[in-house]
Amino acid sequence: MGGAASSQQVGNHVGSLGAHYQQYATPILEDGVDGELILSLVDGAGGDSDFQDLLDEIGVTNIIHKRKLLNELNKLASAETTPQQRGLNPGRHNPEEITNEYARIVGKLDAFVSHSKKIGSSELRALWAADILEQRGFLSFFDRSDLPIITEEALREKVLNSKCIVFILDPGALRSTWVVKELSWAANAGIPIIPLFDADLYKWEHQLDKWNNVYPWIFQRQAVTVNRSYRRQSTSSLLMAIQKAMEDGLQPPPEPIVVEMRISAQIKVGTSSSLDTETESAIQSAHSALLKKFKTGHTPSLIVASFTCTHDEKAIVQRLDELCPNTVVAGITSCRGIVVNGAWVTHRKEYSLGLWGICDDEGEYAVVHIDDKERENGKIEALIQTKVTAIMPPSEGPPSFVLLLGSPGGEENIMKALSDCIGKNVPILGGSSADNAVLGQWKQIAKVGSNSTFSQKGSTSSGGLVIVLGWCSCNVASTLTSGFYATDKCGTVTKVSDDERTIMEIDNKPAGKVYSDWSDGQLLNGIEYDDKGVANILSSSSMIPLGEKITSSNPETQKLTEYVRVLHPAKLDRESQHVTTFANSYVGMQVYMLSGSVDTVTKKISSCARELLLNDGSRNGGSEKSAFNVDDCVGALMIFCGGLVMAIDSEMPVAVEALAHAVGQEDTMGICCFGEQGMNNRNEAMHGNLMFGALLFSNELRKRYHAEPDLISPFERKGRLSSLHFGRADSVHVGPV
Repeated sequence: MGGAASSQQVGNHVGSLGAHYQQYATPILEDGVDGELILSLVDGAGGDSDFQDLLDEIGVTNIIHKRKLLNELNKLASAETTPQQRGLNPGRHNPEEITNEYARIVGKLDAFVSHSKKIGSSELRALWAADILEQRGFLSFFDRSDLPIITEEALREKVLNSKCIVFILDPGALRSTWVVKELSWAANAGIPIIPLFDADLYKWEHQLDKWNNVYPWIFQRQAVTVNRSYRRQSTSSLLMAIQKAMEDGLQPPPEPIVVEMRISAQIKVGTSSSLDTETESAIQSAHSALLKKFKTGHTPSLIVASFTCTHDEKAIVQRLDELCPNTVVAGITSCRGIVVNGAWVTHRKEYSLGLWGICDDEGEYAVVHIDDKERENGKIEALIQTKVTAIMPPSEGPPSFVLLLGSPGGEENIMKALSDCIGKNVPILGGSSADNAVLGQWKQIAKVGSNSTFSQKGSTSSGGLVIVLGWCSCNVASTLTSGFYATDKCGTVTKVSDDERTIMEIDNKPAGKVYSDWSDGQLLNGIEYDDKGVANILSSSSMIPLGEKITSSNPETQKLTEYVRVLHPAKLDRESQHVTTFANSYVGMQVYMLSGSVDTVTKKISSCARELLLNDGSRNGGSEKSAFNVDDCVGALMIFCGGLVMAIDSEMPVAVEALAHAVGQEDTMGICCFGEQGMNNRNEAMHGNLMFGALLFSNELRKRYHAEPDLISPFERKGRLSSLHFGRADSVHVGPV
């Protein structure tokens, strides 16, 4: 052997167990507790009682410390014996390894357990792995118990002093800068990496294998699966993998894996559509076309579906369950058609189906579904808080955007509840589901869950709410605007209904009479009252809707800007002259009659979208200026107003083409809704009608949120260059999806 351990080495080893154990290093040195003494205690008749006496002598009174040190001293005693004394067959072990076993125990680790703390089950799985190794006589490193003060230098030292790395793989582990650093240090040193994942919680295919696309050098060895029903086999598989890794030894890569700063996000947005009138055929062909937009083996992290009410929503979710079982889905019905890649897609203004997907392996996307808003009346806000909070991933911080897709009604209260839950600066884009003729035939669909954990079987509703929360790896920008201008016809709302959706009086006069006078009778052109004395005025009011001016001041220039929230009048009561709209009003609101035409509305919407790309926009909550251009934009989700679709009718293709020139024609999808939600000029979540909303996705890398500021790496202090990309030094890097 290489000689017995000195008391200095024993003291150093005990002190390395943690800050609370360093107090015992000095008495060990002073009392001359060396390897020979420890071995004599093993050989003596007293056994553990002799060890207990020794611990008392050096001042160990804490029972937990006693148990830990008793275990460690037994290990040291084992290291002092010969292979024959321990009953080992020298022929099956590397002689150099046996000779250096003591050095390995006092300064070399058998395994470093690398894991992310974002998912609690992974922390428990890491602890399980460390305990299994400890029980089998391996010396492992688990940061929570073995490193009281975690620093980059200390972690790197522990990694490089390990014979192998046991990496606890979960869907979000490799979003941790620290985990990727630990694995890159190991890979560069040639230290074997053993991925391990909980097969009861996760699947390799379509859930975890995405990380093989991003960091293939981590997955050079077969992953070990842990299954509760096969605990012994799981334990055996882990131990065999570690034994094999130790036998293989160090295998440095032929070329170093280098740490690079990157500013490009590795995302891909894709869209597809179908004009097939048969639902199953339509969803099959659209899904097949969508997958072709992504690289082989890559699946969407999120799919947004839009379809006319003439399609069978239950057939859509059933087929999506079969086609993409691990992908979360959100969707609603659209009015008469959809907008895809700069084209108005509709068959006889009755049939259309489209899919929008984003493949973002480094992002997180979650979907929530409340299937009946009316049933939850009075407690919808609390339910939103509960469901959204429950599905938000730990340590990710606020989402980069929220997509709201629901049935018409109550949008203002829903948005307030969402803002209270996720933060008031998170961009919200939303649309209220529509049908082809305002007959209440709108639908919502969802596959609830997250792309990192699970997705449930699809569900449908007619009066429900679907919420998408996205933590993109890229920067996003959002806008909500209208194409209308305020006229000089205005008044003060003096009476509204309890639900705030009906304006009863303006300037203490019947609202319908005031509104009709403002329009010089245009409001009443062509309307018909039903047997209840109520007229549908959606068409006649489409180009002369009501609106509210919202003024804000630019904090930098102090320049005042005006913004118009549009309210689309839907019904007029002949007797009471009450006007019902698709958005809320309130007593004291200054209400204007607005004006627009197909041409002016289209031009203004296009110019606002263009302005978002090139100038100031609400990006990542409005805290930064948008610097997108058409080349930076890799895709978009858009919300059009279904009322405008019906109003401009045959002019839709022209309007869509004009908009496409502003935001680009590739990988965009627009849903035609009966209510639009987004952020106004004060960066407040707002609901309106006859408006246009867009959520734009760029190829710029988003600066990620970190829940542990004391562990922020120096790379992340460089502002925009905030994420790490690991690739080969010869620039053969993982490219865009």
